[in-house]
Amino acid sequence: MELDKCREALKPMDKDSKLWYWWVGISFILVVITVVLKVNEVFYEHLASTYDITITVLVAVLTAFLLNVIHKRDETKKIKDISNVSKVYEDLLPNFLYDLGRLDGKYRKDERIDIKIRKYDDAKSQYFYKLEIGYEYKTTFKNSDCIKFMFKRHSDGNIDKFTGGINEELLGYDFFWGMDESGFPQNILTNEDYILQKLMIDTKKIDNSEVERKKDIVLNDNGDTTINYILFFENPHEFRKTAEHSISYKIIMPIQKEDMLKVTHYLPTFKATVSFDFTETKDEITAYGIPSTGLAEATSPDNSTGEAEITYKCDVWILPNQGYTFCWWGK
Repeated sequence: MELDKCREALKPMDKDSKLWYWWVGISFILVVITVVLKVNEVFYEHLASTYDITITVLVAVLTAFLLNVIHKRDETKKIKDISNVSKVYEDLLPNFLYDLGRLDGKYRKDERIDIKIRKYDDAKSQYFYKLEIGYEYKTTFKNSDCIKFMFKRHSDGNIDKFTGGINEELLGYDFFWGMDESGFPQNILTNEDYILQKLMIDTKKIDNSEVERKKDIVLNDNGDTTINYILFFENPHEFRKTAEHSISYKIIMPIQKEDMLKVTHYLPTFKATVSFDFTETKDEITAYGIPSTGLAEATSPDNSTGEAEITYKCDVWILPNQGYTFCWWGK
């Protein structure tokens, strides 16, 4: 039914498009006839004059001008018709995103990601900065009875730490991070350096000590370590009756002093603000932010907060796997 409405709204645009092609064809024929007549006059009758040539040029220029005016009007009409289609069915894109089978109806809205590069005050400061990431967003738990977070410490180098190794199974996690520690100094990092805190679900604050009790550490056969946080809802059935829930939390973990961080929206996301703050380390590093191709046109960088903070805002839908890359290096 809705697609039929879209087709009806697009009919005027199709009609104008056909009219545009008729104008192009007729004008082209007129120009060709004019040029052929003048060429014939020049080479066979030797009657051409400067006046005649001028008239020919003016006719061609006038024709091109009229074609451009018509084309511009046609493009304006197309934009207007597309706008009309969006009014006919404003939820066309959101519904398409919600219905993607692999996402199980999950999405995010009004997401805010605040990234800070800070200094450690212990032995780790020689090799690492402290990465703090604050998340805040609205989401849905359509078929879930818990919220899950995962850190994975890799020792064999077989992971792209910038993407986190996301796959279909891991889309069920609200946060996942994979760190390749194969080239790190031995015994300088521990499981306690990967922290989840300040978790809030709707208006309920989850005490940090309760979050720690839910931590599950698994040592895999290949030497990798997986740190899981799985928190079950008290009443999942009642919880899922609410379409959207507000989630916020903070992640703390080490990051190398010259590195790259890719922030990816793995779920369809409507409106997002991402900030990268390196105020505490601005005397030591130079930083740069790059939006992915799909977001380059939709985002607006805002550097009004100062030289040590990069902020991007997007007020439209963000498709899965779009995001931003932040990189930094020593001065």
